Amino acid sequence: MIKSKWMPVLFLACVLFGACNESVITDISEDPVTVTFNVSTLNVDTQPMSRAATSGAELSEVVNKICYYIYNSSNSQLIKYGSSTYDANDPDENFGVITESLTPGTYTTLFYALGKGNGSCSFVNTSKFDYESYFSHKDMEVFYYTGTITVESSSTSFNVELPRKSGLLRINITDDVLSNVSKVEYTFSDNYRWFPKNTGSYNDSYTYQATITEGKLEVFDYYFSFPDALPSKDVKVKISVYDTSNNLLGEKSVTAPIYENKRTIVSGELFSTISDKNISVTINDVWGEDVDVEL
Repeated sequence: MIKSKWMPVLFLACVLFGACNESVITDISEDPVTVTFNVSTLNVDTQPMSRAATSGAELSEVVNKICYYIYNSSNSQLIKYGSSTYDANDPDENFGVITESLTPGTYTTLFYALGKGNGSCSFVNTSKFDYESYFSHKDMEVFYYTGTITVESSSTSFNVELPRKSGLLRINITDDVLSNVSKVEYTFSDNYRWFPKNTGSYNDSYTYQATITEGKLEVFDYYFSFPDALPSKDVKVKISVYDTSNNLLGEKSVTAPIYENKRTIVSGELFSTISDKNISVTINDVWGEDVDVEL
């Protein structure tokens, strides 16, 4: 995997010997070997993703749950799996250190970690890693990696990089909400089921109601997971405005390109005139320069 200072990645190192929330699927016929997975990340310029970063950012500031699955490479059967969750009320200094025990051999590993977002993400049909295995997800920042490891007859350590596999849509309406406006809705499509073995996906349309606070629309964030699986990276966002009688006052649509590890920012005035093109789209990869798209 190529390392880039523009790509936030989680580094996973693993220790084999017992596990956080570990589950054992098969019997061990040979002596186990200690393998270490220590979660850390690269130093990046703007948003450090590692507890080892020079800025002092903690891993728990980026992700709050790490899940892993270990498969027999010869038959794709699940050998072990587990997860580790960070609790801010009971912080664990060793969050990100996973201990496991495996017999010598070759294994396929799958790791993912969850960060921000108001939704969920889970790995489904996990007993065998094949074309029926998929991620069920919605509005969640996801870091993901799968690869092969070979465990020798002595203690082993592996480094695994978890790149961010999400893109963020942010809607920031800058003008005041009119007194006769009761609600504003955002409608767009997203893939909600992704199959890593065949890169297939299922898609659906979602509508979210914006939050109005003291005459302003709060900034709206939505995380697209595995955006490469979208039918089109150009997501059409429809903004609908309703009056106090729930009648449609007007609509405005904007095309928002969604990319992995980038923020797409839709911003501008909405209520001054629904028909004028006052909304701009900015692609912000956080570590590089912005690209403005005029409507």
